[in-house]
Amino acid sequence: MSVMDARVHLMRLSCLLCMVLATACAHRQKRPQPVQHVLIGTIAAVNEADGFVLIDTGSSFGIPMKGQALKSFSDGRESGVLTVSPEHKPPFLIADIVTGTPQKGDQVYQ
Repeated sequence: MSVMDARVHLMRLSCLLCMVLATACAHRQKRPQPVQHVLIGTIAAVNEADGFVLIDTGSSFGIPMKGQALKSFSDGRESGVLTVSPEHKPPFLIADIVTGTPQKGDQVYQ
């Protein structure tokens, strides 16, 4: 075998190895990323008759946009789904109750 034939053979093996490795990487399944919930605040008051809650955010920074969905949790369990209303006066915001029975003291997450 000549030096030229050996180089061609080595290049073919290198290309084959690269194709095998690339194929193996392409078939690797990606793990789903865990959902990161951001704490918005705590429910300061509930108005069941009119179907809304008052949320104390603790600051005026990072108030969610009108219409954004939020979830309330009590003792680690989801207690309600809320939708941010346009009315807010930092550090408080109002959210309509979509489902569930959120209670005063529940934590609210985005």
